[in-house]
Amino acid sequence: MVVEGQPSKTVFKMDQTPLAFQQLSEQEMQSRANYLWELLSSRRTIRDFSDRPIPEGVLERCLEIANTAPSGANLQPWHFSVIKNPQIKKEIRDAAQAEERAFYQSRASAQWLETLKPLRGSS
Repeated sequence: MVVEGQPSKTVFKMDQTPLAFQQLSEQEMQSRANYLWELLSSRRTIRDFSDRPIPEGVLERCLEIANTAPSGANLQPWHFSVIKNPQIKKEIRDAAQAEERAFYQSRASAQWLETLKPLRGSS
C-alpha cells in the first residue's frame, strides 16, 4: 500500500502455507453460499463518493484482503495506492473520464457499444 507523502510499505505479504482444508456439511455450504449471495447481490457500481474518511484499520484490512486475490504463480503482483488529497483524486477522476470518452469515441467495438446501449440512456 502506498500512502501519498509516505514511502511505500508492504501491508500484507502472502506466506506460502499449505491449504488447511475443512470439509463442510452440505447445510453449512448452503448457508455460506446464501450469505455470500446476500452480500454480493447488493453490490452496485457507483460514481458518487462520500468525503467521509475511512478508518485506517478498515482500509488496511480491505487492502490485505484484495492482496489475497488469486494470481499467476500466486505472486499477487498488485500495487495499491491510497490517495487522500481531494485535488489529486479529482485529477485522477478527470483523467479516467477522459480515457473512458476516448474509448467510447474511437476504440470500442460496434458490438460493445450495441451491448451497452440500453445502459447509456439517450446519450
